Amino acid sequence: MATSENLARSYRATKIDDNLSLHINIRFLFHLFIGISVLVSTYLNVTSSIAAAEYRIASVESRVADLEARHNAEIIEMKEELKWYKKDLNPLNWRKKKNK
Repeated sequence: MATSENLARSYRATKIDDNLSLHINIRFLFHLFIGISVLVSTYLNVTSSIAAAEYRIASVESRVADLEARHNAEIIEMKEELKWYKKDLNPLNWRKKKNK
C-alpha cells in the first residue's frame, strides 16, 4: 500500500528572494516596444483626425450661419420688392394713381 505521502502530488513553488533572476527575451522586448509604439501612434492619429474633423465642422457651421443670415436678409428684401410690385403693378390701383 501507498502511504499518504506518495499519494499527494507536490508542486514546487518558486521562491522570490534576493537570488531571483528574471530572464526576458530581447526579441520579446523588441516586439513589445513595437506593439506599444504602434498603439500610441494609432491613438495620436485618431485623436488628431478627430480634432481636424471638429475644426472642419465648426468652420462649416459658421459658414452655414453666415449664409443663412444672408439668405434671410435676401428674403426680407424680396418681400419688400414684392409688396412694391403688388402695389404698383396691380391694374386696380392704376385708377387711383390717375386720380391723384
